[in-house]
Amino acid sequence: MAATIFTHGFGNDAGRAILLSGADYRGVDLQQRVGTLIVEEHDHVLAAAVKVAESWARLPRATLASWKKYTATTIEEKRRRLPAAAWEQKDDPPEKRPAAPASIPLRSKVITATAHPEGIVVVKMEDRKAKNMFSEAFIDGIT
Repeated sequence: MAATIFTHGFGNDAGRAILLSGADYRGVDLQQRVGTLIVEEHDHVLAAAVKVAESWARLPRATLASWKKYTATTIEEKRRRLPAAAWEQKDDPPEKRPAAPASIPLRSKVITATAHPEGIVVVKMEDRKAKNMFSEAFIDGIT
């Protein structure tokens, strides 16, 4: 589903690159790749978002509704073309989820994982002896 949304928003090439490369992208990098993004400095983001919201508020309601419907339909069509296993995941019902965070057993002393009831997994990678550098224990834990 993330692939569908990213490729819809950024285009096929940029969306795939963002998801698969593991690279960090600054706003300017994305703007150069996509061209239609609004990019602002960190301390101007809120003001820019308010301007966009104000401009959308001036549009006729029917225009916004049709744009939203078009976007939702397009994303849904792309999602339907995905293999069924990619999006037909059965989540555990809330009553089967643990009530408190639970540790996930790993074979590493420097990497830990904790599953939270909301479906979030927190992975901590800490090798204090090696000052969080790429020690053998760290690399083994990642592997």
